[in-house]
Amino acid sequence: MYDSWLDDGFHFFVFVLASNGGRHRPSTHASYAVFAMHPESPEPVSAITVVPTQDAAEAEVTDLQPPGGTYLAPYPFNDHLEHHDRHS
Repeated sequence: MYDSWLDDGFHFFVFVLASNGGRHRPSTHASYAVFAMHPESPEPVSAITVVPTQDAAEAEVTDLQPPGGTYLAPYPFNDHLEHHDRHS
């Protein structure tokens, strides 16, 4: 697990899906899975993957729960990961 936090009763978990930066440290263009859980639900209330495009300017965000769907979003994580890696 790369990161986790609690916000407004929801537990968020982030996992690195693809990395060449080591076991827990994501590479600059890593892919992630993000899950949100709530104590009142036995299954995730949200589950997405975030996969950067080849130029890493955007990421393809895929909803893993029905009805699913995919969209492109800005991929602003590069500077954050290089300057603020909590798991170094």
